[in-house]
This record gives sequence, C-alpha cells and structure tokens, in this order.
Amino acid sequence: MNRCISGAVWGGIDLYISSSAVSDVLAAAKALYTGQDDIFTLFFADTDVPDIELLRRELTGAGIRFMGGIAPGLIVGTTVRDCGALIRRFSCAAGPFIVPDFITDDISRDIVQDLEMPFAEGGGTVMIYFPGPNSSTHFLRQIYGLFGNGVTYIGSVMGYEDMVLRPSVFSNEAFSNTAAVFAVLSADCMVAARHGFIPISESMISTATDHNCVREINWRNPLNEYLTVIEEDCQGVFPSKCPEEWIAYHPMLLQTDFPESVCRAVLQITPDGSLVCAGDVPENAVFRVAKYSYESLLNAAAISAKIATGDMENRSAVLFLINCICRKWITGERYFRELETVKAAVSEIPAPVKMEGIFSFGEISSMGTGMLECLNYTCVAGRFYED
Repeated sequence: MNRCISGAVWGGIDLYISSSAVSDVLAAAKALYTGQDDIFTLFFADTDVPDIELLRRELTGAGIRFMGGIAPGLIVGTTVRDCGALIRRFSCAAGPFIVPDFITDDISRDIVQDLEMPFAEGGGTVMIYFPGPNSSTHFLRQIYGLFGNGVTYIGSVMGYEDMVLRPSVFSNEAFSNTAAVFAVLSADCMVAARHGFIPISESMISTATDHNCVREINWRNPLNEYLTVIEEDCQGVFPSKCPEEWIAYHPMLLQTDFPESVCRAVLQITPDGSLVCAGDVPENAVFRVAKYSYESLLNAAAISAKIATGDMENRSAVLFLINCICRKWITGERYFRELETVKAAVSEIPAPVKMEGIFSFGEISSMGTGMLECLNYTCVAGRFYED
C-alpha cells in the first residue's frame, strides 16, 4: 500500500517528494527508517536546494546516516523535475566515508580492515559521489585499489547546471565542493553504461596532457587538430558560430577494453588552444573524435536499460539512471523521448520496474568489467531490487 505525506507518495524503500523543506525530508526519512543498517541517498535539484546545514543537523540528530548531493535535475519515471527531493533507503555495510579533498588526498586502507564486507564472497555495491567537473583519476584508482573487482561501482559527479563549482556533495560529516563521499552497500546492483556517440575520425593521440587538460594532439595544437576533423565531417555547416559549441557536440572517444569506449566531453578552450575536458585524459591516450545522432542516443539508453535488467529475477526493482546533463542539453525539448525509450525497453519485464535518477556532470561506473571510470555523455543504468 502506498503512503502519503506532505505531497509525497511512496511504496517500498524510496520516494520522491515535491517539497525540499527540511521538515518534509526529515519526516520522509523517519517514515522509511528501519534500523542502524540503513543509509539514505538524498538528491535535490539545483533550483530548489534546502538549508543543507540544517538538514545535516536534523538527520544526524535523529541517528540517520545519509549521503547525496545537488544535481541539475531529478528524474522521476519519464518526467524531469526541477524541485523536490529524491530519497532512497539502502542497507549499508560500511560508511559513508568522507575524503576531504578527493583530488589530492590519499585514502587510508584502514577503511576496509576488520569490516565484514559483502564482497568477501563477491557482491555488494560501492556508491560514490563527488563535485565537479574535476580531475578524478587519483581518487578512483584508490577506490578501485581498496575494493577491486569484487563489487559493482555506481555514482555521479554532482553540481549545478551553471557549472560554477560550489558545495554540492553532502553527508552527515560534510557539505563541500572538494570532498568525495562513498559507502559500501549490502545490496547488489547490475550496472550498464552506453553513450551512443559515433566515431568520425581516424585514431588520434593526446601527446601532452595535464590531468583533464589536453595540450597537444598528434604533437600539434589540439584546437586546430580537432576543428579540422569537425570541418571535414560537417562540410562547413556547424551547430553554431562558436568553436566551443562545435566541440561540445563532438566529444572524444577514448580507446579502452570496455564494452563501449569512454566518452570524454570537451568543456572549454584555453587561449593557447588547449582543450579542458570534463574528466582526465591520459597522456598518449588513443582516441577518436565523435558525433551523435538522435537515434543513436536513444538506442544507447535502451541498451543500458536492457542490460541492467536483462537477468532480473521476478522481484520488484528500481532502475536508477545517472544521465549526463549534456544529453539533455543537446537534445533539448526532445529529451523526454529518451526516458520514454528506457521505459519501453523494460516494459516487457514481468516484474515491476520503477525508474528514477539524476542528471550528472560525470557518470561513475564499473562498465560491467570491474574497472572503475568517470564517464561523460553517458546513460548509466543501475538495477537495485526493492527488497
């Protein structure tokens, strides 16, 4: 039976409430709370952020563990919401853990010592959130070094749609623009990630990089090399007169051993022609310039959903979408079709599957092979059972 309070409707272990008021969020969390193993994920749209410090005090005072962040939009079913709160309860094996400056800080291995982790015999999920866009390779390599390929990884780069870096990640211990938060969930999650971008160039090499800044491509000026490819493909017909927008429609596809290449968005052009990306680009990485078609994006979202739910047992589940905000930017008013396509992709599953999620500036996924990566332009789908 569904229960209602302050404009909220929920069943099972999650809910969306149209109000972000601290009192309503606290009431909802208390209603769902079952015991000390609980941890809540909380997400707010960037246009409707409550007093996070007050929320932290109230939830912590009530003995409720939580983690989450501020996103450029919430996904509830096939609709996009710019207000309210998305709340989900999980069984937590350990955490949440805070890394105060995830770009530079080292993570102590003491975190995993003497803990009865669910992945001892395989299983469990590590959920991760940090602010961005930012350099994340150092942090993600350490996380992978701690937990290996015995768990599934899923998470998001949080932030505001205007891309101004300010506090967007929170937990009982912090509300920060520099900290990462992660927790080990007892629940298993089936994760799939696809972007749908299509390569249009021959292989190229990032011959000089500095974390997320590409300073050379093929030993030449990166902007000139990039625009040459785009000009040839577009035949002089560009999305706009602004080179930044030309490149925004044409991300890098980094060559990997994953089922699909890692998509890396280019966010900014520096005065010297260097390319600032929404994630790290390794030096001497092999990549190809790419473009999208509307249908290829829809198809990628459908594939993510089908893989994530492909081997489902006959149990109710939630399909949690972490969807790059760039996908919404480039498709505009047509974006709703992507959510409808995902819904259609899981409509034939006999067990009930709910859809919810957030927009992100980077999608954190194990790509189905155990390796951990921060992606761009990607639709990540994670299937959690409700019970």
